[in-house]
Amino acid sequence: MSQPFIADQTFHQQDYTERALPPGKYDNCRFTHCRFGNATLDGREFSDCTFDNCDLTGATVGGTAFKTVHFQDCKLLALRFEDCRDFLFAIHGRGSTFDYSSFVGLDLRQSSFSQCIFREVDFTEANLRKLSLEECDLTRATFQDTDLRDTDLSSARGFDIDPRQNRIRGAVFSSDGLSGLLQSFGIVIR
Repeated sequence: MSQPFIADQTFHQQDYTERALPPGKYDNCRFTHCRFGNATLDGREFSDCTFDNCDLTGATVGGTAFKTVHFQDCKLLALRFEDCRDFLFAIHGRGSTFDYSSFVGLDLRQSSFSQCIFREVDFTEANLRKLSLEECDLTRATFQDTDLRDTDLSSARGFDIDPRQNRIRGAVFSSDGLSGLLQSFGIVIR
């Protein structure tokens, strides 16, 4: 059974915490000031959509497709992005908070992030190659077997990346960020 196709719609100040967003394929839709906290988004498809000032904390995203989706000033706490469909997966965050979320094994090369917070986020085995993490907070984020080659971390802060356990050739760091590469060696920088 095919899902309904919803295109070019704006959803403003909707609360999907009690009444779920109807299943469907959402194309070029805009969600502003909507609440999705602990909502079920399983199986929905979002293409070229924008979420602006929305709260998606704890939403389930099993089999959800995010194809070129923009999150502006959103809360996306504790989402398991690796449960999403990976085909054409691309999200773009600006001023959004992704704390406690997980991107394990996910290919993020088509994504971008600016001024986002990724506290205690899991990037284990993720592909962040050539990704820009402009002015992002990566405090206590996990990087294990992560591909960071040619990634721009020059304005990122708070990260602790072990060069022995990640691929970092060509990654760009500021001199202030070098301490995040050396912590695993027990080196004290003053």
